[in-house]
Amino acid sequence: MLWPATEGTGRLARRSTDLLPQLLGLATTEIGHRARGTSRQLDARAERALREALDGLPRTPFLRGSVPRARMEG
Repeated sequence: MLWPATEGTGRLARRSTDLLPQLLGLATTEIGHRARGTSRQLDARAERALREALDGLPRTPFLRGSVPRARMEG
């Protein structure tokens, strides 16, 4: 309990200096796509990338049952 309250807070503050700018950049990009009406294109691109990544996984009985082949929902 003591670690998250003391050192954990410092670690979170240090990590947020590199994660926060990336998160803000992603949010800005998403807002821009919504304003231009191109959100569907962005979603389709993300879905293709996910499908390619999943298709690149080895076909083993173990992974067949655990890797979802569903459409991304947003």
